[in-house]
Parts: sequence; C-alpha cells; structure tokens
Amino acid sequence: MELEQVTNEFSQLSLDNLATRPAKPGSLGQPIKVLVNTYGIKFNNPDATIFHYDVSIKSHRPTPGPGAQPSPTAEEIKGPKLGRIIWRQVPTSHPSLVPAFQSAGFDGLKMAWSVVPFPASPSSYVVTIPPGTDSVSERYRDYKITFTPVGSLPLQTLIDYVERTGTAAALGNVAARAIQSVDVVLRHGPSMQEGIIVAGQGKKFFDPSARGIDIGQAAVVLSGFFRSARPTITGLQLNLDVVNSPYLATGNLLSVCNAIVGRSNSGPTSAGGRGGRGGGRGGRGGMTGGRGGGASGAFTDVEIRELKKRLRGTKVRVTHRPDPRHFIIEDFAKPSGQQTFELRKKDAPRPQAPSAVSVARAASSGVQVNIDQPPAAVEQVTVASYFKKHVVPGNSIPITKMTALQTSAMIKETARKPTDRLLEINKLRQSSGFATNTLLRAWGIEIAKEMTEVDARVMPAPQVQYHASSKNPKPAVSSGGWNLTNSKFTTPNVKPLEDWAVIVFGDPQRVPKAQVEDFVVELVRTAGTLGMRVKNPRPDITYARHDSQIRDLSAACRSVKFKGPPQLILLVFVDRFSYDAVKRHLMYNQLGLGVPIASQGVMAEKAFKQQRRDQYCRNLLMKINAKLGGSNWTIAAADLPKFTPKTIMLGADVTHPPPIRGRGDVDLPSSIAAVVSTQASGTLGCRAQVREQEGRKESITDFQEMTTNLMKAWIKDSKGVKPDSVLVFRDGVSEGELNRVIYHEVDAIKKSFQDVDPSGAWRPKINYVVCAKRFVVLTKISSSSNSRARHRHHIRAFAKDPTKQVDKNGNLTPGTMIDTTVVHPYLFDFYLQAHAGLVGTAKTTRYICVLNESNFTSNDVEQLVNSLSYGFQRATRSVSMVPVAYYAHVVCEKARSFVYDDDASTVSSGGTGNRRAPNFLQTQMDRKYGNYSLSPEWYM
Repeated sequence: MELEQVTNEFSQLSLDNLATRPAKPGSLGQPIKVLVNTYGIKFNNPDATIFHYDVSIKSHRPTPGPGAQPSPTAEEIKGPKLGRIIWRQVPTSHPSLVPAFQSAGFDGLKMAWSVVPFPASPSSYVVTIPPGTDSVSERYRDYKITFTPVGSLPLQTLIDYVERTGTAAALGNVAARAIQSVDVVLRHGPSMQEGIIVAGQGKKFFDPSARGIDIGQAAVVLSGFFRSARPTITGLQLNLDVVNSPYLATGNLLSVCNAIVGRSNSGPTSAGGRGGRGGGRGGRGGMTGGRGGGASGAFTDVEIRELKKRLRGTKVRVTHRPDPRHFIIEDFAKPSGQQTFELRKKDAPRPQAPSAVSVARAASSGVQVNIDQPPAAVEQVTVASYFKKHVVPGNSIPITKMTALQTSAMIKETARKPTDRLLEINKLRQSSGFATNTLLRAWGIEIAKEMTEVDARVMPAPQVQYHASSKNPKPAVSSGGWNLTNSKFTTPNVKPLEDWAVIVFGDPQRVPKAQVEDFVVELVRTAGTLGMRVKNPRPDITYARHDSQIRDLSAACRSVKFKGPPQLILLVFVDRFSYDAVKRHLMYNQLGLGVPIASQGVMAEKAFKQQRRDQYCRNLLMKINAKLGGSNWTIAAADLPKFTPKTIMLGADVTHPPPIRGRGDVDLPSSIAAVVSTQASGTLGCRAQVREQEGRKESITDFQEMTTNLMKAWIKDSKGVKPDSVLVFRDGVSEGELNRVIYHEVDAIKKSFQDVDPSGAWRPKINYVVCAKRFVVLTKISSSSNSRARHRHHIRAFAKDPTKQVDKNGNLTPGTMIDTTVVHPYLFDFYLQAHAGLVGTAKTTRYICVLNESNFTSNDVEQLVNSLSYGFQRATRSVSMVPVAYYAHVVCEKARSFVYDDDASTVSSGGTGNRRAPNFLQTQMDRKYGNYSLSPEWYM
C-alpha cells in the first residue's frame, strides 16, 4: 500500500467540519475495568527530526556501448514483495547507507522515513539481486533505487497532536505524516523477514512454513498477527492482535484443482463435499462434491466454471525448468488438442519464424514440455496446468469466494475464547523483541509491556415491547437476549397468508410427505400464537430433485395452484444447496409466476426434529413475518433519547466486488449501494433503495434520489407529516474519507429536502453517524485508479477480572461501552459491544458521530445506539450494529448475488459497454399486494 494514499486517513480529516468530542464522556451504566489490546508508545527522543523520502525502484541496464542495441526501457517495480527484496540487498551492496538504513522504515513501494538523513549524493544506487531469488525475473536482476527528499518534520508535532497540546488540532496534515512514519517503522521488522506473507495492507503477517488448518477444497487457514499504530486521546498506541486468514493450499496445481472440485487425489488438501450457500460477505455457494473415479478424466464444464471462479489471479511457478518467477493464472485454455503455442527451436538460426504447435502434439512428438498428464486426460485445464506448475504460498482467498463449508470450518477452527485470545496477544507482545530492535531504538520508541487498562461501562438494556394483548408484552432482557414465549408480534403480516407452497429438494422416501405436513401444521399453529394470520393452513407440497435445482424448481412452482400472486414459498433442503441461485431466480421472476416471490429456506434436519421444534418455528416465523410486511417488536420510547415519532432513520452502505486480479480497470464490476429507512408507523420495519454504481466508489452516487424516494414514502405513511430530524447510520467509511463522503451525502440529503418541499421551508436537523465494525483502506490496483478494501478493525476488549462482568462464554456483558482512553483525540467516537459473543471473542463496533445538529450528548447517542441494537427483527437478541445499517449491509450483500455472475470471468453488469440501468435492482425489489408495499426483507 502506498503510504501517500494512506495518509488520507488523517490529512483529509478537517476537524472544523466534523462534530468534536463533548467535554464530558458518558456516565450511564455500571462502571467496570477492561483491558484493550493496545500498548502505549513512549518517545524517548522527542527532539528527533523525521526525514521523509520518495523511493523509486526501476529495472536497470548498463549504458550500451557504441553500435550496441539500446537498453530496454526501465520498468517500475510492481509489488512490495520485490521492493522489500531489493531494500534488504541495498546495505550489502552499499555499506555507506548502513547508518541511514538502520534508522529507516520502508513501505515496500514508494515511501521511506528515517531519523538519520540519507547521503545527499549520490541519490541513486544500483543493486544486483542474487540468481534464483524467489519471484525475481532472471531477465531483470539489476535495479536502480533512487531516494528523493520529500521533507522533514519534528517528532514533537506528533506528540503534540495526540496529546492535544495548544493548537495541535490544526496540525493534522503534518501529524498524519508523522503517524504514518511511526506506523511503518513499527511494521518494518516483520515485513522485511524473508518468506513472511505480508497482507492486510502491510499490517498482517503470516508464516507460510507454519502448518495451516485445512478447511477443505484446497483452502487452508494461516495464523499470524496484526500490528498498527493508532492515535488515541491518551497518546499514540500500538494495536496488536492475532489474526487468521484463508489461503489457497500450496502444491501441484492439478492436485489443487482436483481438491477444489472435490475429486479424490493425494493432493494438498482434503476434498470438500457438496458446497452450499455462500458464507461470509456475499459467498455464492460451493461446488459439487466428489464424483468418484479418482482424479483422471477431463474436467467438466461445471468444474471448469468453478476453477475459473476460484483460481483466477492465482500465482504459480513452473517446475519443468529452473525458474524463480511467479506466473499468474489469467484465463482457462482450450482442450489440449486445440490450444497452440509458438515454438522456436533453441539451436535454430535466427531469424526464424516460430511454428504453431498444439500442446497435445508437442507432448506426443517428444518436445520436452512436461505436461502433468497425457494429452488424452488433459482436455480442459488452466493454461498453467499444461505444464508442471506449483501453487506458491501467499494466494489469499477473498471471503466472497469461500464456500459455506469453508466458512463454517474456519469459524470452528479459529474461534478463541476471550481468555485464550488475551493470553495469545500478550505472548505476541512478549515475543516481539521491541526492546532490542535496532530501528525502534534509533527512533527512541519504547512499547509498554502491559495492555491498556480502560474505564468502561455496561449500559442498561432497553425495554422490548410486543403487542399489548400478549400474555408477556414486555419480556425481561438478560445477556442481550429474551424469550418470545407468550408474546405476540406487534404488527402481524399485512395480508393473510393464503397463496403459498412448500417445495422439498429431496427424495420423497428420504423426506416423507407426512413428515413435511406435520411440520407445516406445527408452523401454522405457532404462527397463530404469535398473532399471524394464515388463511390457508394446508399449502401444496411438491418435490424437486436436489441435483437439478433451477429446472425442477421452475417445474415445481408451476405445478402449484395459486389463487393469486404467490406470497411465500417454503424451501425445504436436505443438504447444502446453491441457495443464492434459487433466490436469484425467485427475485428475477424467471419461474413464470408473474411476480418475484418471497421465500424461506429450512433445513429438514432441524425442521423435523421434535425436540424444541416450537422454538425453531418461532425463530422461522420472525423472518417470515418481516418478509410479509409485519413488525415483530418495538423498543420503548424512553430508551431512545431524541428519537421521536417525527424522526426518520436512514442506514446506508456500499459493497464492492472483489478485485479481479490481473485485469486492472478492464470491465471493473459495479458496486452496490443501498439506503434503508424506518417507517413512519413507529415500528422497526424498513424500506430500501438499492442501486448499481461505478465500481469501487465509496460515496453513494444516487444518494439524493434514493433519499428523496424514502422521504416521500415516509411522509405518505404519516399522512403528510414531515420528519423534523434525520438520523443517518453509515457503514464502512474510513477516517480518511469522512469529509469527502459526508460532504457529498449530506449535501444530497439537503437537496432531497428541496425535492420534497421546493419552497425550501422544510429543513430538518441532520445527525450522521459512521458505524465501523470494518474499516476501509485505499489500495493501488493500477497506475490510474485506486480501489478500496474493507478490513475488520482490531480493537478487542477483555474483562480485567474474568470472574466478573462476563457472560457464560467469557465475553464482556452485552452493552459494554468504551468512550475514554483509546478513543480518537478529537473525533466524537466510542466503541460498543452491544451483543453477546456466541462463538469466540466478541468484537466491538466503533461509532463516529460526525454531524450533530441535534446536539446529542455522549449519554444521548450512546444510549440510543445501544437501545437500537435490540431492534433487529430476525432474532430475539441484540446485534453488533444498529439494525438500520445492518439491513443496508444485508441488502447490498443479497443484491450482489443477483448482480455478479458465478463465472469469475464475467460480471452480470458487464464492463463499460453492457451495464444495466442503475435502478434495475430497485425494479426487481419493489412489489405490492394491492395497496400494501412489502418490507425489503421479503427477498432476504
């Protein structure tokens, strides 16, 4: 990552335009002591001067002699891995630079900082990389590295900034460079270790030689650590954490291919079974399981499609000849008899025209190309697999490409209890060797040995309210959850459930119809106890073969006798299934039923268990009621400060497709933007607007139109009453983009007021809060554009006394609030763990109040956010993020499965020449029953 871009995390932060921290922190709740995984940074040499250099590294050829061919044009290096290899070699080749290099940190590409100035002359040095160095081309082994001074700054500026001394807030630009310099210096040591995988924009480090955890289908999880500097209200601190990331298994490429598609072989990983609904952010299903017969035989079209999706951009090396270079898989080849390449004999006189030879013919004629299998068996594989290839370490797997099985296995294998994670992080600190690090000593940096102790509070849970006619309209909330027994939904489904059906994907002998009918009877009975209205208690039940999903789904749907537009289809699965493919067809009206269809999936294994079936049905009906336009419960008004009946709440998010490596800006896929609003009825139901927009753009292009539509709908519901305040929760904006995104989106909101009321008299107050469970960083993907990658923040909180203030899993009690010690020096931010951690260590969400026209105090906004976290309509427990932002995120993630084709080589929205209308998705989502508009949750 180029640090001149990351500097945006601070330099674009103009504090004059953003809400600042109130003078007093919050006071609501029970005080507790917690430990946070940051360690204080002390500067023992505050008078030091930081020298900033631009670093240019290019391939080098000596000046040719008279009559010689001109040297090829120098090429800039393309990645930080090569940059670090060259950097390590510089002091060996040029001893005069040793003092400066011992005091310098380098980001791997363009930026270096040192407290000892580099020699003014010469400014360029030639470095020769030893033969056989991993990933280095034999064509270019000489490189010229040039240092150009950018400027210098006193370290004291950084100290003043984080300590809020005098006018330090105005020095954000200068302090940004100083903070980034310290951040790079802290990460310089591990990033320079040979063989270490550097990931997460230079902040995560993994050792590929350590044994990874096999999670199936050629994927392994590597354990490593995270390290980064953070400015806080008590000074600069080092954030340390243990991390796990999925990577492609190393080894023979054909074996990796076989493992991915589930063929048996003696490859690097165990083959996975049948894939299922994608896990994590936007996963889109797995692949077919093993077919028997070993690994021989041509790959089928389905397998090739899966390999394209999983392997595009993978780095490999050849093994049929000595070659340290890494090659990238860009596409898939024709059958070996049709795929040709140009062949020129080595000893043939020049010039000689090369001849086109097929891979199969070359192999059969004795040309030593060393393919992995005989041509008869190698009919369709990747281009790289024609020759002996080896998958190299470091091929990360985006979360969006993981199957549900892989995601489940990763969670199971990597989840750590809080006490275990705390112990691991402290061991990581003890083994880091900060005290003896030459570079840190040169900078006078001292790292605290103990975690930061923080004064926190446990916020009181709000009152959850059901329909007044319930036996238990106000259930007791404990540890972030409550029981639905004896309660009725606040607002049942808008239209009685009449036109619905059940489709079973499985064999009738395995799932008898009588068993399905018995479950439906229990489901309908439970719906009645919750106040839902079911007009047709005996829906049609039909079967579809689970191995021919969409074809049989369409036939099964058409066989059902509906009186009107179908309201709901209950999908019963006997095993993992391509869930999103079914959803896409139901939404896109591709089944010939006249309208998109709400659906609800159930697993037969869970649905047909007699034990706790009533609880399973209640959980299922919460989702069904929301999909049919109902509202399950509300939060007591007393627990929602400054949230009145005239407040409209908006949630917004943008989700981006994973980068298509090796393709730069060609056919850059669309991003998906969603804005969700609450309804004027006072329920916690919502509406949504969703758009496709320019790929990897974080601000929402059509925010004005989307907000205008939601405002008009809200005003219509309230019979003409306009809201007097707007509360926005925005997911996924980094500190460096706060000003730019907020300027655009707040301006769009204000223009929407004008669209609704052209007189300009209506000017409700705007309050804008950023939710940051993930953060966004800039990443360079080509010379002409930037992408943005989302990563999880790494602030973790632990009970100082693990025998107190923890839940049954050892996590902090839901409602734990942190608004001191580790928060930003100037921004109005806080950390909240609103939910119970069911697996592993629970994680806080960071909230940043950046616009505060209603003059929220710390108590106001903290209580409001904590209470709203109990309003997620799909579970009787609090969630980790305010639901309206959660819904926006879910809408984006669901929409992406409707937009992006499963074939990694294409995107449904196409490139620049084949894009749909931006509101295409909106037209698919909008549906009504007569005058009733349904919640956007109908398709989730």
